[in-house]
Amino acid sequence: MLHPYTISWSNVLDYFLPDDFHDLARRCSMYGDCMHYGYSMNWPTQVYGASIIDYDPKYCKQVIDTTLDTALCFSTSSGPSAVPSSMELFKMMGLDKLVTLPFREHPLNATGYVLAHVYKQHWIDHYMKTGELTGMAAFRLGASCTPSNSGLQMGTMDLSMPSPLYRTSLTLYMSWCYDPELRLQGANNPLELGAATDKDMMADMLKYLTVEERQKFWKDMGAGSTK
Repeated sequence: MLHPYTISWSNVLDYFLPDDFHDLARRCSMYGDCMHYGYSMNWPTQVYGASIIDYDPKYCKQVIDTTLDTALCFSTSSGPSAVPSSMELFKMMGLDKLVTLPFREHPLNATGYVLAHVYKQHWIDHYMKTGELTGMAAFRLGASCTPSNSGLQMGTMDLSMPSPLYRTSLTLYMSWCYDPELRLQGANNPLELGAATDKDMMADMLKYLTVEERQKFWKDMGAGSTK
């Protein structure tokens, strides 16, 4: 019997109903200590509002205009406390050294990336909710339901840096596990410095924020206020 420690699903989960996929993945985790990785490319098709074509220009002109401005890297706020535009954020990540900004691409791609940041959490919440071990799910698992796969923990679930070279910039990359005893590193502190967090990039981003915005940023991230 196999005892996997990690499983990479690619985007197999796009071809399953959520209940069926979690049932399969949980069976693969019956011995515990197993981390799952995967990504969804089709999730925006399941969330109303994640595409600009969902909005009627007659009633949603403001939403459409703001989304287009953001996609084209125009700042949507002004004044001393203005939030950095997409262009400024991309430059902080060094994207302007690789490609021309904004990207020359179809508006559905550019606006889709903007809306994905607004609506991705709705899909993530649904994905995690359907993965909970209900009585029906436990009955379906039968003997494959063990203490080592009776939980559900969410790891990192987010979009990557956009690129015109990707098949789609809307891919949602995810990690999770079913072992209630498995400790996910960095799960309690998303700003824990490591391979996925660059100190210089973080410093560049923070210098554009006011003191109040920095305090709110650290509070939202669960890391406390800066001095």
